[in-house]
Amino acid sequence: MVYITSPVGQVAGEFKVEDIITDDVDALWDRTEKQAGIDRTVFFNYFAGRDIGHAIVIGKVDRYKQPLDLQVAYGVRPPQSFLYL
Repeated sequence: MVYITSPVGQVAGEFKVEDIITDDVDALWDRTEKQAGIDRTVFFNYFAGRDIGHAIVIGKVDRYKQPLDLQVAYGVRPPQSFLYL
């Protein structure tokens, strides 16, 4: 599920995880740079101090026509990092 943080605070949709790529950081950038959605500087700052990185390959995407409120739809409050539903 994809949650949009403040000020929206709602679930915008969901996607299937098609694969997880694990590789050294330089090779991971080479493999994902066209689809990463971030520039090289942000990518390498994120992985600073790490030898290995992971990337999620996104499969089928279902974007909701109307975003869902977590409290109303699922009876839960937004988590600090992640939440199993």
